Amino acid sequence: YKARAENDFRSERDHLEKLIRLDPARKTEKLRLDLLKKKIAEEDFAILISKGLKAVDQRDIDAAKINLEKAQGVFSQRAELSLLKKNIERLDREMSLARAMSDANMAILKDDWGNAYQAFSKAKSIDPNNSEAIKGERFASELQARRQALDSYLDEPSRLSSKAVLAAAQQLLETIRHLTSLSPSLKARAEQLSRFISKATTSVRVVVKSDGNTEISVRRVGIVGKILQKAINLRPGNYTFEGKRAGYKSKLVNLRVPFDGAGIEIRIVCDEKI
Repeated sequence: YKARAENDFRSERDHLEKLIRLDPARKTEKLRLDLLKKKIAEEDFAILISKGLKAVDQRDIDAAKINLEKAQGVFSQRAELSLLKKNIERLDREMSLARAMSDANMAILKDDWGNAYQAFSKAKSIDPNNSEAIKGERFASELQARRQALDSYLDEPSRLSSKAVLAAAQQLLETIRHLTSLSPSLKARAEQLSRFISKATTSVRVVVKSDGNTEISVRRVGIVGKILQKAINLRPGNYTFEGKRAGYKSKLVNLRVPFDGAGIEIRIVCDEKI
C-alpha cells in the first residue's frame, strides 16, 4: 500500500509478487499485479522507443538497434516499432553512404581508382540519385579505361612503328591531358608513352651494303641505288629491301629497325643468275 500511495509501480509489483507467492488465493492482488505489469510494460516500451529515437538523432546506430530489439521484446506489433525501424534504416543508409563516399575519397588520395570506382558504385547503389556518386563512378571508370589504353601501348611499344597506331597513341595523350593532374600514376604512364612516341618518330641510322651492281630500294620508302655502302635514316619499324640486277633473280630482305637501334647493317646482293 505504501508503494501504491507513492506511485512506485515497480516496488508495488515486487511486493505483490512476493505476497502472491505466500498466498496464491489472493484474487484482488492478482488483478492488481496484472494491471501493474501492463502499466510497467507500457512505460518500459515508451522509454525504449524514446531512447531509440534519441540514439538515431545522435547517430548511434548500435544503441538504436539495441533499444529497438528490447522494445520488440515488450510489444512486438506496435506502430512505434515501425517508426523507429524506419528511422534506423534511414540512418543506416546515410552512414553507409557516408562511409562509401569516404572510402572513395581515400582511394582517390591513394591514386587507387579501382577501389574508388567500387566505392562510388556502392554509394550509388545506396542512393541512385546521389549526383556526387554518379559523377565519381563515371570519372573513375573513365580514368581506369584511359590507364588501360596507355598500358596497351606501354606493354608493346613496338606497335608504335605503325603510323595508325602512332596516331592513335598521340590522340590518346591529347584526350587524357586534363586527367594527368589528378592521377600521378596516369601522369607517369603518359610521360612514358610520350618518350616512346619520341623514339618511334626518331630516325635510326642503317648502313646498307652491296656489290655496286645491285639496284637497291626500300619498298614504300625510296631508292637507295647501286652502292657499295651507304647510310640511310629510317624510323623504327618493319621494312622490306629489294635488290634488282639485270640477268639475276631479284632479292627481298626484311629488316626490323628497333627503338634505340645502333650499328644496324644490311647486305643485299643479287648473285643468283636467271
